[in-house]
Amino acid sequence: MTSNNIIVFSDSELAIDCHRFFTKYGFEVASFVLAKTTDKKLFDVPAFQLDEMDDKQLVDLHCPIIIASSNPAFISYVRRKLDSLMTEKPLIFEEPLIYSAWLEQLVDALSFNRTSTPNEYVEHLLVTHPAGLGDGRNAVEALAKYLSQKIKQDIDASQKTLAVYYPSRAYRTNLGSEAMYDRIRQQGYNVIFLFGVLCDDEFEKREFSYYAGHDIVGSLDFVDVFVIPTVMLGLPKRARKVLFVHDIYDSPFGAAEFPRPSETGEYPRESAFLDELDYMLIPCRALVGENTIHPLLRKKPLCKIPGGYIKLDHNIRYFEQCKLPTDSIIYAPTVMDDHFAEYVSVPKYGRKIVEALLEGFADYKIIFRPHPHTLQTEDVTKIAEHFSRDKRFVFDSNASFYNDNYCRSAVMVTDMSGTAFTYAFMTLRPVVFFSHREQDVAKAFDNVKYFEDRERIGYIATNIDELKEQVARALENTKRFARNSRRFRDETVFNLGRAEDYFAENFHCIAEGVKHKDWQYVVAPSSQSEARLLGSLHADIEQYIEKISSLDKVLEEQRAAIRKTKKLANDKSIQIDDLRREAQEKNDDIAGLKVNIEEKNNVIAELKVNIEQKDNDVTGLRAGIEQKNDDIAALRADIKKKNDDITGLKVNIEQKNRAIDGLQKLAEQKERDNRRLGDVLGERDENIRNLQRELEEIGSTWWFRLFSWLRKHLTTGKNTDKEKPAKKTQP
Repeated sequence: MTSNNIIVFSDSELAIDCHRFFTKYGFEVASFVLAKTTDKKLFDVPAFQLDEMDDKQLVDLHCPIIIASSNPAFISYVRRKLDSLMTEKPLIFEEPLIYSAWLEQLVDALSFNRTSTPNEYVEHLLVTHPAGLGDGRNAVEALAKYLSQKIKQDIDASQKTLAVYYPSRAYRTNLGSEAMYDRIRQQGYNVIFLFGVLCDDEFEKREFSYYAGHDIVGSLDFVDVFVIPTVMLGLPKRARKVLFVHDIYDSPFGAAEFPRPSETGEYPRESAFLDELDYMLIPCRALVGENTIHPLLRKKPLCKIPGGYIKLDHNIRYFEQCKLPTDSIIYAPTVMDDHFAEYVSVPKYGRKIVEALLEGFADYKIIFRPHPHTLQTEDVTKIAEHFSRDKRFVFDSNASFYNDNYCRSAVMVTDMSGTAFTYAFMTLRPVVFFSHREQDVAKAFDNVKYFEDRERIGYIATNIDELKEQVARALENTKRFARNSRRFRDETVFNLGRAEDYFAENFHCIAEGVKHKDWQYVVAPSSQSEARLLGSLHADIEQYIEKISSLDKVLEEQRAAIRKTKKLANDKSIQIDDLRREAQEKNDDIAGLKVNIEEKNNVIAELKVNIEQKDNDVTGLRAGIEQKNDDIAALRADIKKKNDDITGLKVNIEQKNRAIDGLQKLAEQKERDNRRLGDVLGERDENIRNLQRELEEIGSTWWFRLFSWLRKHLTTGKNTDKEKPAKKTQP
């Protein structure tokens, strides 16, 4: 047998699972079963009778042995049998974990990127755990170490390593494009991509991609920096953790982000999830704040990076190029978190909201897009099933891509989802917030900018009837919201359009621990004593503020007077600006008139040039006419001479007979000359007509008189020629 051999001992159906598992990964399996099994087969698995086994079959075997049984008596029997027949102790595994579906799933996932084969991981487990796996934790640790070795072989061990970790299907686009990480590689850093779940998308096709689910990610302690899209536990302690905040605006905390109670009852501790973070890439100004002293206990400082929202930049570019029709209204509620479960809309109002939108807006499709983390919940499933037969109802279950449905939606309806601001900033279209407990919002979510700024991007509805009214109102005011949302977005979002560039350009500050002048480093107490000290300092500051508040009262009247003066000055400035705008408009009108006059002058100049050209043409025509007249006179003289010659010929009859041929030739020549003369006269008439038309186009009185004079004299000469009778040729 080869090194890929496996021997299986079994007395049950586990032999089938064991045989299928190892043959799938290229092992040659030899099965031994109890003698009670007939025809030497156990559930269609080729096998040997256990009673027929002897030392000749086992003495030279150096391969793992699997006891596939849940019967302790059978396991003891096999071990005794092996001890009696084999001189060297083999690798014996009794745990079903070694051939379980769980391990099969893990092994397949680890080899998804085709850089390694699954049987490598199975062989590694068999070799590194000769005493048995014990439990799944041991298997994960062993495979994680092996994966770490393989990754280190793929990267440059002399460089620091950035790991981009996608723990789920959701929020993958939030972490940026591959081009951004290529720029970081060019700075001399390794970049790897880790996946907690696999869904066969374009992200998993990137080079240096590895599976890190099943808690494997926590064992990759060679990583220097982790980039993550959501809060989580279980990352290696030594690595710096960078959270790309996935809410674009200041949204309420979920249960995982709430502070933990203090042991002493004094100062509470930061949420365990947030306490893991070293950096937060902040999308907008509302999430930064001005306080650099953290009010909660933390085990380490926190840095807030005013980086922007990478996904928004991609979304805006996608929206600007999208050609889909705006034919829908989208309902996108938030996650049903225990902390604010009473404020979300799906459980009590989800079905009513969809129904109201379908009934009230017949010209639109209604898209239901629940939060990705609630897709499999009972409430969401019931809504999707209830409206599934309505042709205008669309259930959007894509956890990671929503751009097309956002592009085709004229209005969004939500409750308190952070995606409301993403939608408004991407499309510049209005949002209607369904808030059935609006009277309690201010108290429950004090100082949360999300609720304070809702009406900057849309309307609020407290019941179903109001919802229909506000959606209709939003559809009528899309242009106003486009202006408002654009202004709001541009003034609040950091690095709009270049968030990826900003992160890539400044990544070295994270990797090397260098302080950045524009980043906010929040100091946090790590113990109760430090918290008391900071609290005392804060109290002293409060007392100082209280003392100077009396001065504020004194100064308030002066400030009021100054504000009044400023208002008057501002009014005057507005009047002056109006006058300046009016004067500018007049100047613009004058400039326009000047341009018009200049154009007219250019037209006149062109006309003068045209008239001069016409004068030259007329002069040329006159010279041509005179030349034609000279030619006619010459022809007349020639004709007269010919007639004189004919008269001389009459005197001499004898000469006439001899010269008759010559006279006939002369007559033919005369005829040709007459025709030529007719052609010349016709051409002259045509020239005169052309000249007359050109003179009519000019339209000038004195030109008309000149043309009349020319026509009179030229026509007189023509008629004179025609009226003269032709001389008869004497026989």
